[in-house]
Amino acid sequence: MARAMGNLSLAYRQLGQLDESRAYARQSLAHFRQLGDRYHEGRTLNNLGNIYRQKGDSAQAIVFFQQDLDICRELGDRHGMAQTLNNVGLAHYDLQQWLEAEESFRESLALFQETGDVPSQRRVLNNLGMIYDAQEAWMDALTCYEQALEMCHELGDRRGEASILGNMAEATGRVRGHREAIGLYQQAIALREASGDSLAALRARVTLFAHLVRYGDAISLEPQERITLHRTVAEALEQAAQLGAEEELARLMQLQPQVETLTTSFAQATGR
Repeated sequence: MARAMGNLSLAYRQLGQLDESRAYARQSLAHFRQLGDRYHEGRTLNNLGNIYRQKGDSAQAIVFFQQDLDICRELGDRHGMAQTLNNVGLAHYDLQQWLEAEESFRESLALFQETGDVPSQRRVLNNLGMIYDAQEAWMDALTCYEQALEMCHELGDRRGEASILGNMAEATGRVRGHREAIGLYQQAIALREASGDSLAALRARVTLFAHLVRYGDAISLEPQERITLHRTVAEALEQAAQLGAEEELARLMQLQPQVETLTTSFAQATGR
C-alpha cells in the first residue's frame, strides 16, 4: 500500500496536481515510517521536496531534502546522496543562494564521478554552468557547459545537447561575441525540431529573439537579417497560438514591439 500511494504521488506530480501528490506522499511517508523502511522513507522525503519546490516553496523543499540526505548517509547510499545533493543545489538556486547551490552541486558531481554515472554528471555540470551564469562568471560557466556538452556527444544525448547549447549561448555571447551565441541558439532549435519537439523548439526561438532584442545594437544585423527576424517572430506567434503555448505567446507579444523598434532603429541609422 505504501508503494502504491507513493506511485500515485509521483503520477499526480507529473500531472502538476501538486496538492493531491502531496497528500499521497504524506500517507506513503507515514506507512514507510511505521514499517521501518528507511530507504523508501528517504525516497518519499525526496519526492516531498520536489513537490514543495514545484509549488514554489524551495525553503521547505530543502528541509525535506536534508532529511532524505541524512537517511542516505545512514544507509551508505552514495548514489542517493548525489541525487539529493543535486536537488538541494536546485532549491538553493531558486532562492538565489549561489554559494550554497555551488557547494551542493560540487558535492553531487564528486559522488556521481565516484559512482560512474555519466548522464547525471552531465546534468550537474549544466546546473553548475547556470550558477556561474547567474553570477556572471562567464568563463567558469563555459567550462562547465563545454564539459557537459562533450558528455552529451559521448552519450548520443541529442536532447541534452540542445538544452546545453541554449544555456551556454549567453556566456558565449559575453566572451566570444553574440554572432557565435546566435549560432548556438540556431543549433539548439535545429536539434529540437529534428526530435519533433515543437514546443521546445518554439521556446528556443523565443530565447533567441530575446537575445537579439537585448544585444541588437552590438550585433549590427544586416538588412536581410532584419527582414528574417520580422518574419520568424510572426511565424512564432502563429505557432504559439496553434500549440496553445500561453507563456511563449505572452513573451512573444512583449518582444514584438521591441523587435519593431530594433529593426526601425537600424533602418534609420543606415538610411535603408
